[in-house]
Amino acid sequence: MPLFFGGVMANPKTDARPVYPGGDTSRNCARGSRACVYPNSSGTASDYARSIAWVESIETACQTWRENGDTPIPMLKILSSLDWHGLDPRGLRYLYYIASLGNVLDQNDARQFALWYDTYELGIQATAKYDFVAYAQIVAAADRIGKLTRMASVMEDAVWYRSLALKGLQQALASFSRENADGVLAASISLMFNQPTPTDWRRVMQGTAAVAEAMRPWAAFSGTRRMWEHIHPEVQDSQCAALQDGNTSYPSELSTSSAPMVTVQSSTAAVAFLLEQGLTAMNRLGTCIRHMKELSTTVRGLADMLRMAQAHHLTGQKYDPFWLAHPFCGMTNRESISFADISRSKPFVLVFLAHLYSALVVLSMLYPELDIAGFATVRLHSLDALIRHFEPIATIHCDACRESHSCKELLAFPGNVLQAYRKWQIDRRMSSSSSSPRTRYSATERLKENSFDLLANAEKIRASNYHWEEAPGGCNLPGESVSGSFR
Repeated sequence: MPLFFGGVMANPKTDARPVYPGGDTSRNCARGSRACVYPNSSGTASDYARSIAWVESIETACQTWRENGDTPIPMLKILSSLDWHGLDPRGLRYLYYIASLGNVLDQNDARQFALWYDTYELGIQATAKYDFVAYAQIVAAADRIGKLTRMASVMEDAVWYRSLALKGLQQALASFSRENADGVLAASISLMFNQPTPTDWRRVMQGTAAVAEAMRPWAAFSGTRRMWEHIHPEVQDSQCAALQDGNTSYPSELSTSSAPMVTVQSSTAAVAFLLEQGLTAMNRLGTCIRHMKELSTTVRGLADMLRMAQAHHLTGQKYDPFWLAHPFCGMTNRESISFADISRSKPFVLVFLAHLYSALVVLSMLYPELDIAGFATVRLHSLDALIRHFEPIATIHCDACRESHSCKELLAFPGNVLQAYRKWQIDRRMSSSSSSPRTRYSATERLKENSFDLLANAEKIRASNYHWEEAPGGCNLPGESVSGSFR
């Protein structure tokens, strides 16, 4: 029976076939002690067609898109073009997939629970003007589909389009200006969620922050102003007040209608309290969602992350914060939550999201260097929306425990994170204002200093792709990462 993954159809009987069908267990995958499910990459076009198929409606829409240039996604709001960045049908299918996710969230009435939800259309619309933004969006789709279907051909597509996106972005950075800044920012934010290693992720986040800093002089008039405000929320009121409206901007200060659940004397005490409470909350949530394999795996990984962070807080043991957070910041890992699952009808999925966002915000409080490029801001606003959603709900029935749980108890940890982060933010601002002013780099100097070195990344990715093709039977695909656990 074929399986469907958000418009993508795969047949596990023919697609996940072992490379060695004779049953040679000596060539089994080292990670799972099973026959390798990744077929050899050398295949014909007909082999690829059998390995992954798309539902007929998507095939028809993409064929029409390619023939007359009319985009099938209304949110794109772009002019027709007969040569849409020269994309072949395969690339258009991936773009269709990622562009349709906004419609999925709208159907589930859950857009406000997803990260960067109010800037989603901006990123999709930028694909029409900048080819490297289109490639960055395609990478997200190919990565996600590849992790779900475990198709080597799809993962190869992700590697290829990532190299194109990085190379195009590097070229845009070389001629960075007000004219192409919107595309650079949109592509940078998209690539933040699709980096294979913590080092690459750190580089892209630092580069994104540098791009946003370089845009400061004209940010109030930028087409990606809402994206920029997530990265620099402290200047939202002063610089963009004339352009703000209630439907497109977040409040400058987070607030909830519920009373504070805990009072702390300092931000340091808050971090210590939240680390301990977070561990308890993750253990309890893991019990309630143990029947959801991927989510429970991620919850156990989050508990490990908080435990390591607690060791740093108590004993000074050093961990790289980007290494700690990286497994939980991708939107395309197999263990990452599917957009189709974010729905008001699935309360424990929403509770899981609240705990995921909260754990990462606490980590950013312990490691301030992690709080760049909107890392904490976007999670706090989605977390605030989740808590507001559960305020009128008294209890949630738990199938695993066979009883109802109080929403106030389930969301005690996320609620405390909101309150504590506000105090931590105030303390940090006061400390910053009392310290001596430091010399500010010019926008151009900061951009040059924190540049991603994306061309080097592109060369490295292409080299790793060639290396993977030369290694028969290999199971570790370029760009693949293990989410939800630490090795």
